[in-house]
Amino acid sequence: MVAGQIRNVLYGTLLCFGVANGFAQEGSGRPRDARNINERNSDTHTVFSPPRTLAEWNRRRTELRKQILAAAGLLPAPAKSPLLMRRHGEPVVRPKYSVEKISFESLPGLRIAGNLYLPVGESKRRLPAVLVAHGHWKHGRIHHADDYSVPSLCAGLASQGIVAFAWDMVGYNDTKQLPHEFGEAEEELAWSFHPLGIQLWNTIRAIDLLQGLDFIDPARIGMTGASGGGTQTFLAAAVDDRIAAAAPVNMVSAGFQGDDACEMAPSLRLGTNNVEIAAMMAPKPLLLISATKDWTKNTPKEEHPQVRAVYELFGQAGRAQQVQIDAGHNYNLLSRQAAYSFFARVLKQSPAVLAEPPMDLDVERDLLIGEDLPKPKKESKSEVFATWKAVRKPTAALPLAEWRTALEMAFGVRCPGGVRAVRTGSDLVLTRACCGDRVPVEMIPGTSRKAGTVIQVHEDGMRNAAKSMAGDTGASIRLLVDVFQRGSAAVDRARDARMRLEYLTYHASDDANRLQDMLTAIAYASGRGPVRLQCMGDGKFTALCMTAVALSRVPVRLELMSAKGPAEAPDLPGFERLGGLAEVRRRMSN
Repeated sequence: MVAGQIRNVLYGTLLCFGVANGFAQEGSGRPRDARNINERNSDTHTVFSPPRTLAEWNRRRTELRKQILAAAGLLPAPAKSPLLMRRHGEPVVRPKYSVEKISFESLPGLRIAGNLYLPVGESKRRLPAVLVAHGHWKHGRIHHADDYSVPSLCAGLASQGIVAFAWDMVGYNDTKQLPHEFGEAEEELAWSFHPLGIQLWNTIRAIDLLQGLDFIDPARIGMTGASGGGTQTFLAAAVDDRIAAAAPVNMVSAGFQGDDACEMAPSLRLGTNNVEIAAMMAPKPLLLISATKDWTKNTPKEEHPQVRAVYELFGQAGRAQQVQIDAGHNYNLLSRQAAYSFFARVLKQSPAVLAEPPMDLDVERDLLIGEDLPKPKKESKSEVFATWKAVRKPTAALPLAEWRTALEMAFGVRCPGGVRAVRTGSDLVLTRACCGDRVPVEMIPGTSRKAGTVIQVHEDGMRNAAKSMAGDTGASIRLLVDVFQRGSAAVDRARDARMRLEYLTYHASDDANRLQDMLTAIAYASGRGPVRLQCMGDGKFTALCMTAVALSRVPVRLELMSAKGPAEAPDLPGFERLGGLAEVRRRMSN
């Protein structure tokens, strides 16, 4: 399947409207379910097809923002706790800039370290500022080399009157309460606890910190970063409107999406890619800086035109710019000078100073906090994890529609429309016109014309449902369903051997696909009168049925048929963070 087809199938999962209840013919053999074909990973080339109208883009952007936040475990967002900013030691003063060591708490007890670079000789009232997110170079925010230098970038910005703030990724330099890689354990997945979510939250809190400084203009805050810092830049710009200008460097690519743990989260890139996410900055100023010798080598002719097409919908094509540097993966002097020109123009409306001040800092002594950093209140990952659980917004307080949306976005499912029953030879399948899924079903006339539909699902497939569950249901139609990879829907498939966090970034979990098939069957049946869902299976399968009823937009009566043990949490990312089984039961009862 070509990249465009892959992308169209995935993107379509978000664009299903209307329910069709008729039958259609589709050849003599059952087509394969697209969910068993589309093996996507961080290296899969995908195509972003810009929308045709501004209204369509605005709808898409609104949904994508929710998807990103849900993937990060930030939908709904936790309450913001006091930042408790601290300065450490005396500023280091140079002729054109000074630099301070500071730290703040993004979550209660989680302290993030960084450096604040300030202009020298300018009135400290309402200065513009730029957040500088570092990439995965060895020394993080203090890395200084010819191909990549955070200190040079920050000093260069400060020397022309722009405050710069660089802070640690988790697991780097002074910020060691969390390792840099985690998030694949079952409990961590269930609570959306992973580096991407923590780091996106750290960025949001870093913006809070800058806006709280009385010498910074809160309306003129930009952001930049290379590689993994570029990922942080366009994700933050996509979800936080306070970022007025952005310059992601060497990261916006259709061919590579980033494979570090802090660049991945379950459901993050379902139906989307970094190009579309970067375009969410529109219509605010955006500069794509790329390199000829890394995965952004095609940016001038591929990614930039796609992003620019979104800006054209706003009549602001000139605000989406690109510069390509003849180099390998970098944030070198030429790339930094492109950033200086961009931020000077859009944040200061003045020419840039391209000459950098001499880099005469001792980066370890002058930039690292070291032993002066107070002993953290939360010293281990388990303690930070406990805080992450504690600060979640109580799901019971969420309106039903918001709770349902948060679950759907986290799981990668939708209450679908466009459902058809398609005859393929002797088989009957349900399919959504948008999505390429194929759900095997058997439809048996019932004894009553007006009693609606009873949907029967069995963890081992419809044949077992036919044997084990009631034949005379008192309904108009008995609809037996083989949900994803169960019964006749179970097929051999090539599974990507990469780590689980990466797989779930691009694919819904098997349980999420089973949940989707239940919702698809409910949507199909809803045009035929009252709907009952009869379910037989183990505790996880039972919980999926309960969740389908709670998410359904039409009334559904659930009938559990000899469940094998009590209900238990299924494999649905973010399930516990959004209330788990207790909240599902409560929403069902309402």
